Amino acid sequence: MFRKKLWRLGIFSLAITLTLAWLGTVCVIGSVTPQNRSVNPLVVFEQAKAEDYTSDGACVTCHQAYAQSFEKSPHSLYSSNPKEPYDRQGCQSCHGPGKAHVEDREQAAKSGKDVLGLSKMKSKDASAVCLRCHTDTMKSTQWHRTAHARADLSCNSCHSVHLGVEHENETAAEKAKIKDAVKIINGFANVARPEPNKMLLASEALLCGKCHKKELSEFRHNFRHPLPEGRIVCSDCHDVHPVRAEQTRVSPNKSACITCHADIAGPFVFEHDPVNSTLGDGCNDCHRPHGSHNPALLTTASRGLCGQCHTEQSNTHFPGQSCWNTGCHVAVHGSNTDRKLLRR
Repeated sequence: MFRKKLWRLGIFSLAITLTLAWLGTVCVIGSVTPQNRSVNPLVVFEQAKAEDYTSDGACVTCHQAYAQSFEKSPHSLYSSNPKEPYDRQGCQSCHGPGKAHVEDREQAAKSGKDVLGLSKMKSKDASAVCLRCHTDTMKSTQWHRTAHARADLSCNSCHSVHLGVEHENETAAEKAKIKDAVKIINGFANVARPEPNKMLLASEALLCGKCHKKELSEFRHNFRHPLPEGRIVCSDCHDVHPVRAEQTRVSPNKSACITCHADIAGPFVFEHDPVNSTLGDGCNDCHRPHGSHNPALLTTASRGLCGQCHTEQSNTHFPGQSCWNTGCHVAVHGSNTDRKLLRR
């Protein structure tokens, strides 16, 4: 009995020792030191005082190429007003107070008072810097709900304040993504160039194609939207900064398609359900939006397209190749005169 109690006491003591050791390790690893702490840029700007800032001339001494590119950017117009607060002027409007950095860079880094390097920050923190001013584009809470934010992208994944200056911290994986997208785009006739006021790193086709390779390659089909010819860009159909998620969920496909295809917008007295966008995926029920080997971007060119929904007609109704090119259901999107869409 005594040995049994002693054995239990030993197990209990060992458990206490291991627990204390684990807690000690966690405390050491999780301790916030100047070298490893994660900086919240919003806190940096909020806590900074006027005396923590310096003149932009001090930045130009070492970062001449970046300063010159900044002068040519749209940001320069808004950040050169001396009447604006210190945190809205020049280089420090994005990189935070720079006096400590100018006086002693190493000491500033150790004390956690160094300037903010957006390319070295976490994606959510880098985006938070941009969203301080760009609330007209979207709020921070809206950005976090987007697919781009969930994919760990930031504003500077697509945009650059310092256009023309090489990105020093571009990873090998990022370079590989660009190379793969370029291979696909090389077969295109003419890709629309980026608009300078958007400060995009490259053309939209290249930027989007870095991640969306499947969609980009679909534009090589014989039947496609004219993106390779440079007549449209990705943002003509896709809202990169969606601020009204409610409206986007209700009619994501039709609202984008009818911008150009107004003739099928309706309203019709007798409307085909997919066009209505309330009973399915809208236009995508029948069409492939980026490209298809079938005319009119159809998912299939045969009557099997209609048979996906109208299964009751599949075994008893034989219209030929398709339901619309035999002269029967010619009003495939909707009709104002015939419930069965036989006439427009």
